Amino acid sequence: MNKKTISLTIMMCCFALLGIAQNYTGAYNGDLFLVLDETNPTNLGNKTIDIYPGSDESKVTFVLPDFNFLGSLDLGDIVLPDVTVVEGNLSTDNFPLYIAGLGETVQIRMGNGSNFRDNILSANLIITIPSLDNAEVPVTFEGGRLSTTEGYQVRNSGFEGEWESVSGVGGIMGNTQITGTEPMHWNSFVTAKVGSGFGLAMAVNGDQLKESPLVRPGSQGTKSALITSKWQLIVPANGNLTTGRINCGSMSAADALNNNESAVENGDDFLCPFVGSPDSLSVWVKYQPAYGDIANDSNTAGIKAIIHNSYRYQDPEDSVEVDGVMISKYDTVKVAQAITGYKAVENFDWQRISIPFEYFDGELTCKDSTKYILVSFSTNITPGGGKSDDSVADSIYIDDLELIYNSHLSSLTVGNETVELQNGVYDYAVNTVYDDETLTIEAVANGEGANTIVGFNRQDKTATIIVRGGDFAANPDNASIYRISFKTEIPTGVDYEQEAGSIKLFVTDRILHVESDSDVTVRVFGVDGRTIAISNDKEMTLPYTGIYFVNVNGTTQKVVAY
Repeated sequence: MNKKTISLTIMMCCFALLGIAQNYTGAYNGDLFLVLDETNPTNLGNKTIDIYPGSDESKVTFVLPDFNFLGSLDLGDIVLPDVTVVEGNLSTDNFPLYIAGLGETVQIRMGNGSNFRDNILSANLIITIPSLDNAEVPVTFEGGRLSTTEGYQVRNSGFEGEWESVSGVGGIMGNTQITGTEPMHWNSFVTAKVGSGFGLAMAVNGDQLKESPLVRPGSQGTKSALITSKWQLIVPANGNLTTGRINCGSMSAADALNNNESAVENGDDFLCPFVGSPDSLSVWVKYQPAYGDIANDSNTAGIKAIIHNSYRYQDPEDSVEVDGVMISKYDTVKVAQAITGYKAVENFDWQRISIPFEYFDGELTCKDSTKYILVSFSTNITPGGGKSDDSVADSIYIDDLELIYNSHLSSLTVGNETVELQNGVYDYAVNTVYDDETLTIEAVANGEGANTIVGFNRQDKTATIIVRGGDFAANPDNASIYRISFKTEIPTGVDYEQEAGSIKLFVTDRILHVESDSDVTVRVFGVDGRTIAISNDKEMTLPYTGIYFVNVNGTTQKVVAY
């Protein structure tokens, strides 16, 4: 039967990429074409191809998710781990990949000319399918590198951007002109919206926010934000810094008319556009209560971050009465929240605060419609709380706010076996015996917006699991790659034993034993080709359970450590 040739060429536009292979990581989006006829290629639809870091700086992991063509040939996720990149050229190595939908192992390789050049990534994939008379399967993908950087972090989160001169009205009657400075994309009492009448705008004075050169330990920046409380005739006004707008609408500090709001009608001036689903918020603070009493519960500062959809949101929330019960007006607006109160530490030192986000999964909440995030810092969690006279003030330095997107596994099940995950460990050997027909992997990520891709190399009896953080489009380094090796049927008595000529290898309790009548040079490699050890010793402890390739005096054997 004639050999069929189908060509797969992938071309992707991207930004200028320089240096080591890791610089090429990211997501690339475009149309995928099957080229049965070069003059009339078949569009297989819009696809996103991901390139992840490899096991070292010269390699990348190439992923083409959910690949299918000709209506019935479904190859699933194509995962090629550790594709070498040398001076922008992709290697042409073969990757044997078992395709469960086809029930066979196919050979996948990069074709000649696969490279990164002049902002273009060209990758020619050649897929050989035995059941199609060893057809060499060409197809083309043309697209650009996704380079979204906005919307996953709070803008100017380190307060390093320009501090702008601003003006507003304040004073006791709400009509006094005031001036101050605010970090770009953040707002204070100077730009607050004030009501009319005595007491409504007492807090607006313009001197409760300042730019500071004091920064947290290890910071690469030169600025932080300093907020302070201030005594206003008969009550203290808390220091307040927010991505939204401050409203001063009541003489009573606890009244919900005094609030911070995402003012959606004002464009970007008083709100923060947002697209992410973070898992936690991290920020550095240096808090000093007015009277220095760390243990006093009344000296508790506050942080709030509210992710919400495209409708207006305010903090604190106001309520309406429904059937005699007061409920928040914002149950259908709020998507997630991270809220905490915190105390000062000894010597009023810097401290890193980490707050998990709580997501609301009620049927009235639409997480997909996330549009904005409202972040607010206050010198006291109680409105009008904290400072009690005009001689001293509560103060907080705020630096380097960051939204964290998790990108690791929370659980892993291989067949019926639950794998004990360990922090910092990414290579695992399982006791499950390899079986092409029944092998399944259930991998669960630990992030709200994270996702997982599982690729099998069943010929080598290994699997690759990629966990991508929810901010991958903006931060392609935020991905973790796990490698799984499976148990094979082996002789009883020792964990693994193999003999080649006069050299015998076996492993017990992760100790590699080399039996030889002559001197030896032992080289140990991982399944990904990395050198683990080089030694002249005949015994050595292997660093983890799993598959190793051991070269002794030029002869290579495979051993398994359990």
